Amino acid sequence: MIRSIYFAYFQSRLRYGIMFWGGEVKSVKIFWLQKKMIQLITGVHKRISCRHIFREFQILTLASLYILEVLCFIKSIKGI
Repeated sequence: MIRSIYFAYFQSRLRYGIMFWGGEVKSVKIFWLQKKMIQLITGVHKRISCRHIFREFQILTLASLYILEVLCFIKSIKGI
């Protein structure tokens, strides 16, 4: 249920307009916020790596979401 809440409230906001701001240098702060949210949800200490948590919960990192959105956009343009 917590995973569903993450996708509904947090990831939906991450994906909104990510093609325009995802490549920015300041997006590192957003990734930090994403990691903090994952740590809060799972109760993991802040010094523990979140890499395995992203894999376990099948959640894409901010960089992966950006790449996915760009590739989907390119595919939609080529389909025209």
